[in-house]
Amino acid sequence: VFFFTRGPIYLTGTEPASDINYGVILTEDEFRQGIRRTIEKLSKNGKKVFYITENPELSSSAESCMIRPLRLVAKDCRPGREAVLQRQKRYLEIVRALPDVTVIDALNAFCDSDKCAVFDSNGLLLYADDDHLSIAGSRFQANRLLKNFLN
Repeated sequence: VFFFTRGPIYLTGTEPASDINYGVILTEDEFRQGIRRTIEKLSKNGKKVFYITENPELSSSAESCMIRPLRLVAKDCRPGREAVLQRQKRYLEIVRALPDVTVIDALNAFCDSDKCAVFDSNGLLLYADDDHLSIAGSRFQANRLLKNFLN
């Protein structure tokens, strides 16, 4: 079972692309316990569980990254790896300490040492919005990150 969550938003109550502050949605303990209960139930039913960490979130809409007929210059939407790590710091600490699960780090697929990808090698946009992956992004993630775990 591949397990995904939007952990950073649950713990911070914010999205980088908007000015909306939802307030803390879950405490760290609520987040940790919820994930643990889910993993325990799946494991008890004989499932091997893989937790895929949150992909980098964009600080603007995905569309603003593209050249359009009336927008001749695309915005450089690539998130900086350090900024992503800073936003995900507590979230990643919680996830990496979970027992009975294989944690797969999405940053390894999306980010080089400085910046995180927004387009694949064919120029296809990886995001449908500021956080959710497009079909191309899902394929990119599967090929670069999940392929070795799909057998």
